Amino acid sequence: MASCSKSELADRPDNTPVEIAVNGINVTAQSRAPFEGSIASDNTLLAKVLVSKTAGNYVTIWNTADDQMLFTDANQVGFQTTPSYFPTDGSEVSLIGFYPSTGWTNVHSGIATNNFDYTIDGKSDVMFAKEVKTKKSEALAGTYPTLAFEHLLTQLVIKVEAESAAAAAATSAGGWGKVTDICLVAANKKDIPPVVRIAAATGTPAYRSDETTDEDLESLPCYIVDEDGTFTDDVFAPIEMSYPTDADAATFEAPAVAYSLVRPVTTANISKDHYTLLVKTESEPDGRQVLVTLKDSSDVDFVSPTTGYAFNITLTFKATDIEAKATVTEWKQGGNTSIDIE
Repeated sequence: MASCSKSELADRPDNTPVEIAVNGINVTAQSRAPFEGSIASDNTLLAKVLVSKTAGNYVTIWNTADDQMLFTDANQVGFQTTPSYFPTDGSEVSLIGFYPSTGWTNVHSGIATNNFDYTIDGKSDVMFAKEVKTKKSEALAGTYPTLAFEHLLTQLVIKVEAESAAAAAATSAGGWGKVTDICLVAANKKDIPPVVRIAAATGTPAYRSDETTDEDLESLPCYIVDEDGTFTDDVFAPIEMSYPTDADAATFEAPAVAYSLVRPVTTANISKDHYTLLVKTESEPDGRQVLVTLKDSSDVDFVSPTTGYAFNITLTFKATDIEAKATVTEWKQGGNTSIDIE
C-alpha cells in the first residue's frame, strides 16, 4: 500500500507524477462477514477500486487501475499492488469502490454504461462506494475525496430459545429436539437469493432474481454465530435449545446462534411478512415456514426499505408453535420481532 502525505506533495512540480489516493470513511456494520466497527489499523477494510477518466463509465479504466485499496483509518491511501497516477494533463478522474474486494462480475450493458453484479451468499457484507471525482491539483493541495461505503443488504441475526424444558426436550420426550437447520426462503414473497446489481453511473442497487440460475440456491443459508458472538463462515449446524429455568428466568436472554445477510425488502407494500424462514427440528425434519414481520423501535410494523438495517429475530419454541420476534440492532435503528413456535 502506498500513500502520499500533504507535505510530500506540496513541493512537487506540476510535471511530477502524483499518485491517485482517496480517504476511507468510517463504516459501521456487522459480520465477519458483516464488517463491524470503524475502519482502523486493527480493523481494516480491503476494497476493490476502479478509476475512469469518464464519469459513470468504467468500460475503460484509467491506467489499469483495477486493483485493491486497504483502508486502515481515515487517512488517504493508494492502490496496494501497482500505484496509479493522475493524468499529466491535469484532467479529472472518477472512482468507485466495492466490498468485498473480490467476487464481483462486470456486466457491460452499453458503450457508456457499466453494471456490476454480486451474488448474495448470506455471509458477505456487500457494500458499494458511490462515484467521487478528483484531480492532480487537488492532491497537490492535500485534498482527497472520500469513498463512503454503504451497506446494500439487510442483516438478520437469529436468536433461539425454548419456552420451557419440555419444549426443548428430545423428540422421544415430546419436545422439539435440536434445531437442525434455519434458512431464508423468501423476502417479501420474492425469491432468495438474487443478485445485487450496481449501476456505476448512479450507484443505485437493483436486486435481480432473474440473474440466479443455480438451482441449489432456492434458499439462503444461515451461518453460525458462535458462543463468543463471533460471526463465522460456517453453515448452521444442529444445536440444542436454551431455555429459562426458575433460577435464571428474570435474566435469561435467548442466545444468538445464526445470522444471514439478505436481500432487503424495498417495495412499497412491506407492512407484513417481510421475510420467510424455513426452520427444521428433529421433530419436524421437513421444516416449518415461519413468517417474520419486522417491527420498528416503537413496536409498529416496519414500513421503510430495510437496506442497511440490522434486526435480531428471536424464535421461541412453544408447545406446538414457533413465535418470531424481531428487534432492530446496530447498522441503522430498526425494531423488534418475536415469533412463537408451538
